[in-house]
Amino acid sequence: IILVDAGVDSLLKGDEQGMGTFGEDLMSIVAVKDIPIQNKYLMCVGLSTEGGISEYDFLENWGNVQRDGGYLGAVGWHTEMYSVKQYMDALENSVPTNSSINAQIFAGLEGRYGYYLPEYLRSRMSSPMFVNPLMAMSWYFDLNTVIKYRKYMDLFD
Repeated sequence: IILVDAGVDSLLKGDEQGMGTFGEDLMSIVAVKDIPIQNKYLMCVGLSTEGGISEYDFLENWGNVQRDGGYLGAVGWHTEMYSVKQYMDALENSVPTNSSINAQIFAGLEGRYGYYLPEYLRSRMSSPMFVNPLMAMSWYFDLNTVIKYRKYMDLFD
């Protein structure tokens, strides 16, 4: 099982000041935590794409998971990767105004840095987003190790 988080709030513990969409990610993790298979993974992409989440919290929690052997690696996306081409094609052929997170990842893939607001988001957002190439990186973790650090998991036993 591979859970994919567009953003990095699924690596949060639950006591941070900025939580992003913590509840959505919590429900995804709860849905698979007791499935009796060994290999469960978490992929996070889009560092800094969700407002209010501290990169410091992400980095601290990544360090905790890494100390327990649950960090599996990272991949810097680039536009020549086949899977990234498919991702970009899917975004270009969808309703892009529905996702500011994907718009920021896309902007990071384009090499944008600084305040930027794509034309297709201007009807929905009034101010530019701060984008950077780190938004187009993905991090991989062992989900069972991540679960050890998540608060409130015992409420779902």
